[in-house]
Amino acid sequence: MAHDVIGATTSSATVLPQRFTTFTHAVLFMLGFSTIFIVGWSGLARPVGEMFFLYRPWLARVGGLVVTLFGLVRLGLPQRQGDVHRRLGLIQSLLIGVCFAVGWMPCAGSTLRAILALSFAEETAVQGLFLLTSYALGLAVPFLALGLLVDRAAGIRRYLRQYKRRVQIVSGLVLVGMGVLLFFNQMPQLALWALNNGLDLDAGLGGVVAPTSLLAVIAGLLSFLSLCVLLLVPAYLGYLSGCVVGMGVLGSKRR
Repeated sequence: MAHDVIGATTSSATVLPQRFTTFTHAVLFMLGFSTIFIVGWSGLARPVGEMFFLYRPWLARVGGLVVTLFGLVRLGLPQRQGDVHRRLGLIQSLLIGVCFAVGWMPCAGSTLRAILALSFAEETAVQGLFLLTSYALGLAVPFLALGLLVDRAAGIRRYLRQYKRRVQIVSGLVLVGMGVLLFFNQMPQLALWALNNGLDLDAGLGGVVAPTSLLAVIAGLLSFLSLCVLLLVPAYLGYLSGCVVGMGVLGSKRR
């Protein structure tokens, strides 16, 4: 019996790199990102939120250093980069998502502002938390769709692995660039610039009707097309592409 269980576990571990592993990286990335976004901006977790905003510049610097380190690993500067992928596994995606979130600021359109107002009002904090979670869910959908596309599109995967070294270099450079932006606290500045120049996209009903769960999901979905969110996409896709070629390298070593 124990032998059968061990054999089944080993078999599952062998199949994992071939089925939905890139999508799992995407899910864990968004889980880390959304958790920080919800907890940091929710009035229900006010002590945590206050500490988050108080120390956010320093957290962003730490996050920037971590992302930069991952970028250097992708560039191959530390030797034995395969060992890094193998030891961290899927946890690295959760960590990268957290690091992206601590240094990022959303383009707060009218709907998100209304949700945040409910979240920080003591009598509506629970409702605000629920709506903020709905907003994060809507924001996550396009990222997860991109992750599923990269995971399931055989042509994309073949192309990435055919040019794996180039992909690793591009992925590493993009992550290093994002790490620099996070370290120097430039993401909030870019978000404010985008908001001031009308480059945010919002459902536009936050000041007209009371936010609902559906409206919050739609607002989160539309916010994907805002500049402050689009700035994350190249680094996100670069990271996932590096995961694809990284898994290809590890898979060939197992065989």
